Amino acid sequence: MSSLSFYSGKYRSSIFFILFLTIIILFLNTFSEHLKSDPKLNYKYTYYAIPISISNTVGDHYSYTQYDNIRKNIKNESHGLIRSELNKLINLSFTQQPTGPHAATVPGAEDIGLVDFVTYSFFLFGNDKDSILKFYLIILFTSIIVFYLNFYNKDEFYLITIFFLGTLILFKENFNFWHPQFVFDRYSDNRNFSILGLISYIHICFYFFFNEKNNFRNIVLLTIQIIILNFILFCRSSFLLEITLMVFIFIIFLLFKYLGTNQPFKTFLFNTTNLTKANIIIIILFCAFIMPNLNKLFISKSYNEFYHDRHPILLMLRAGLIFDNPNLKNKYEFKFEIGVQENIDVSLNNSGLKFYNEIYNKDKDKKEVFLNGGGVNIAEQSKMEKNFIIHMILNDTIELFKNFIYYKPIKIIKGFKAELKLYKTELNILKIITFFIFFIFLIMLNINWSRGIFLFFLIMFPVTIKNMFFWGLTPVYFLDLFVFYVIGIIILLFLSIKALKKIFN
Repeated sequence: MSSLSFYSGKYRSSIFFILFLTIIILFLNTFSEHLKSDPKLNYKYTYYAIPISISNTVGDHYSYTQYDNIRKNIKNESHGLIRSELNKLINLSFTQQPTGPHAATVPGAEDIGLVDFVTYSFFLFGNDKDSILKFYLIILFTSIIVFYLNFYNKDEFYLITIFFLGTLILFKENFNFWHPQFVFDRYSDNRNFSILGLISYIHICFYFFFNEKNNFRNIVLLTIQIIILNFILFCRSSFLLEITLMVFIFIIFLLFKYLGTNQPFKTFLFNTTNLTKANIIIIILFCAFIMPNLNKLFISKSYNEFYHDRHPILLMLRAGLIFDNPNLKNKYEFKFEIGVQENIDVSLNNSGLKFYNEIYNKDKDKKEVFLNGGGVNIAEQSKMEKNFIIHMILNDTIELFKNFIYYKPIKIIKGFKAELKLYKTELNILKIITFFIFFIFLIMLNINWSRGIFLFFLIMFPVTIKNMFFWGLTPVYFLDLFVFYVIGIIILLFLSIKALKKIFN
């Protein structure tokens, strides 16, 4: 029996499973080493997520809380503390009686799901800083296990999961961001939660395009992935753009499929397979756009116009349109320079104030956006940001066009290079075994060219578009792009090897 027939026979699925299990064990070992190194949490956790989570847990669920008291313990700078010191403050905040006035608060314009992320972490693993990382791991492997249960018999499943987990192992050093004073963890940094959502996103795409049987088991598995994806979206709202692109691809696919038939639209739509696909689109749209807004109604009894939005996505989009274009930065006084003025909120506020005074509220007929005390009316700001973006589209069309053909591609390339520079080569046994598994899979996988290119497109397209539209400060914002691009490069390598095998056979 030749090696090829051996790999194509009954032992093939067993070999795939053993290698898949091996890569999981290697990743868990890598993740454990990362935990032991005690990387520091992103500042958002101590700024608001941990204090609000604790106050909502020990208080009267969003109406009476101890937030003001907890903030005296867990200050903004606490994210730089070592594990034992931060854990002391966390446990003190859970047990200490209020020492000052009660204060209810909500994240307002931040990613409010991050508070729930902390709450679930502490509930499952205890009041410990590392619980946040462990909960990350639970979400990641829940999505992988659900993915496996639905698609374990497809080579495409192994192509994605093996090279995804393998990339995280090979570039484990990139999940530490080196600050002059301490090392930040980048797994739990929600700016990189596109990585956490990749498996759920791909699972939904597989189900949509691979015509899976619509039995109860598969529907349940799909539902779990949609719930996971929605939770990740709630923790990082910019992920909404990637989900929107996925839905857009789904709609275009159904449209072309319909145009390729001679059936009436009603007959086409009520075909069992097509109806399931339409329902997937509706459910995802509900989870992405309707459900978060319904959730906001239960966030606080003090709900008002100042807590209208979750994350200011329009603000991020406006920043993305201006940030990398020097002409637009000068025109709208968007002053952001490394080593000079590195606070993005200051840049956004100043440029927004200029637009508000000189264009948006030129006739003095608009509601106040920027309050005298330094606050912002988020509901009115959202209206202004829409006007700001439309104004740029109509009046700065050429400059925006330059963004997408020059400024943004250059920024993405620089971001990718910066991640490569962050990488500190530490060749160890885990990486050697990972390389070996990669080599075996590149030889054994059996995926046609069109399917491989399609998977390459699914992985690369959303994260590329997101980085083309939204702003990215320094390399810390490009980790998701870097991971997905590495997976894309591996897929292209696989397709190249496949083509060479055909030439020489």
